Amino acid sequence: MPARLLILCTLLLLLTLASAGTAAAQGPTYLPQPPTRQVLYRDGQTDRYLLGGTWLYRADAADVGL
Repeated sequence: MPARLLILCTLLLLLTLASAGTAAAQGPTYLPQPPTRQVLYRDGQTDRYLLGGTWLYRADAADVGL
């Protein structure tokens, strides 16, 4: 019985160490920001707001819709 417990503890330790490396490899966290009342256009629909914050952009040079 103690041998099984030792193997189980060792496997749990290895799993914990492996998942810690995966968590560290994640990208930065982006916090949501509320919409702003800033107006870019005078014509069109009313009561529309601009979404604030940082927008991520990735060019699609091959035009395949990624």
